[in-house]
Amino acid sequence: MLLPEDTISQQNAEIEQQSRRRHVFLFTHPRTASNLLCRLLSDQPNWMQAEYHFRNAFTFARKSFNWGPVIDIDEEQRVTFANLLQDGYNELQQFRDATRLQGKHCFVKSHLLHIWEPSILSQSIWGGESGPSFPALSPRRAGSMAKRTNPTIFTDDFLSAWLPVFLIRHPALVFESWYRAESSAGPVDIFDKSLAFFTTFTYIRQLYEWFEANACNEANEAGESENDAQDQPYIGPIVIDADDIMEKRSINRLCEICGMDAQSIRYTWEKTTPADAKLASRRRLSYMGGFWSSTSIDKSKSSRGLDLSEKRSQWKEEFGDGVANRLYDLVQNAMADYTYLRDRKI
Repeated sequence: MLLPEDTISQQNAEIEQQSRRRHVFLFTHPRTASNLLCRLLSDQPNWMQAEYHFRNAFTFARKSFNWGPVIDIDEEQRVTFANLLQDGYNELQQFRDATRLQGKHCFVKSHLLHIWEPSILSQSIWGGESGPSFPALSPRRAGSMAKRTNPTIFTDDFLSAWLPVFLIRHPALVFESWYRAESSAGPVDIFDKSLAFFTTFTYIRQLYEWFEANACNEANEAGESENDAQDQPYIGPIVIDADDIMEKRSINRLCEICGMDAQSIRYTWEKTTPADAKLASRRRLSYMGGFWSSTSIDKSKSSRGLDLSEKRSQWKEEFGDGVANRLYDLVQNAMADYTYLRDRKI
C-alpha cells in the first residue's frame, strides 16, 4: 500500500530541511545495479569511493564451509572468519580516516550479505540455534562490550555515524540476473538453502527498519564518540530504486540529500578493461562482463512494464520449468519487502 501523498511530502520536506553533507554508506544486494550508481557518482568533487571491504570474509565462508550452519564450524574456521572481518573493518576505517584528512567525504558500498552478523545470517537460513555471536567491530575497539542492537557486524554508534542509502530493484530482475550470472560460472542448485540469502529482500528491509526505529537517537549519541557524527543531524534512511536511476528520475534528488553536485553526474564513460581482467574468475566475468563493456545507462534493464507471468515463460525457455517455477515463487515471496521499500523511496 502506498504511503499517503501528504506523508511523503512531509518526509521529503524534513529531509530537505535537515540535509547536510556527511559520509554515505550505500547498502545493496547483488544485481541491484549498484555498479551503475557508483559509476554515475564517480566524478563527484571532494568525494571518494570504496567498496566491498568484507567480501574476502564472505568468500572465505562460502569456500570454507559453503555457508552451512555457523554453529557447526570449527574453531580455526571461526577465528579465520573473524580475522578477515576485522581486516575488512580496518581497511574501511583507514579509508575513512584518509578521506577525512584530505578534507573529503567518502561514499562506501557493501552488500548487506557481507556485513550481516554471521550467526544471525546463518540462523535465518537454517533455523535452530544461532550459536555465539561474532563480536561487534567497534571504532573504540570495545568489541563485544560495545552496544549492538542492529543485525550487522557493526556497533550501533558506528552505523549511525553514516547517512544510510538503500538501493533496491525489482526482485524478478535481481534474482534472474543473479541466477544467470551464477549458472554461467558453474552449476547452481537454486533449491540449495545455502544460497537462500541471494533471493530475499528481508535483510534490506530489516536494516532499513532498524535505522528508522533506532538510528535517530543513536546518531545523537554517536556524536560523543564519532567525530564524523558531531553536529550532524540524522537524515534517512534513504531508499532509491534502480529503475529511477536508469530513467534519471531520482539521481539529482539523491545528490541534493547527500550534498553532492548534480552537475557532476557521469552519464557516459569508456569501456572498462581492469588490469586484472585476464585473471578474473568465471564468476567475476559473469557478474562484471556486461558492465565493463557498457558506455552509458541501459534503460532496457528497467522493470517498467514487467509482467511476471511473461517473465516466467521466458525463464522456462532459458532455464527450464523447475528453475522458472522456483524463481517465480522466490519473486512472489520477496515482493512484500520490495513493495514496502519502494513505497518509501525518494
